[in-house]
Amino acid sequence: LSTTAGKRGPGVRDSALARLREDGQRLKETYDYWQNDGLRPVVEEFAPELALVDHQLGGAALAFYRYRIPVVLLSTTLPRTDDDPAIPPLDTALLPARTRWERWVVRRAWQRRRWSARLGRKLASLAGVDLDVLRLMRRLARAVGYPVDQIDAGALFRPALNFPELVLCPEVFDFPRPRRPGPWP
Repeated sequence: LSTTAGKRGPGVRDSALARLREDGQRLKETYDYWQNDGLRPVVEEFAPELALVDHQLGGAALAFYRYRIPVVLLSTTLPRTDDDPAIPPLDTALLPARTRWERWVVRRAWQRRRWSARLGRKLASLAGVDLDVLRLMRRLARAVGYPVDQIDAGALFRPALNFPELVLCPEVFDFPRPRRPGPWP
């Protein structure tokens, strides 16, 4: 372990809470950059025909949407898991549901996941940490004209957007499920 990890200046160690507050500030600044047309110079100079954006960077995808540049999300892991009563959250040991009882168990797992995320956001807010990506994403969506109701707040790790997604994970590692609706195959 590095003896300088987490230090700011000579002999001063940041608390985990202070680092989280800094992360929240950087997150807000990044979303402000996207909202305040920060990508305009890049778009004007390079005139991209397509934006390939990591699925964890929904704000960047929305920033390109402002210019009506087609966006494809790139996932290097498993496909996004929606609040699906048959497909459990990936952070559980549950298997895909086949019976009514198993679907009930999976729905409860999704419900616990949503409650936990909501509670985490509230507790962070009370501690002065603003890591509410959903709020920032909704604000940015309104600014760029993206339909706010198309933001999936129930996605597992971060709010998800309704753009085509290129998943680099072999299909055999994914749970069986129907294709998501959308204009893409």
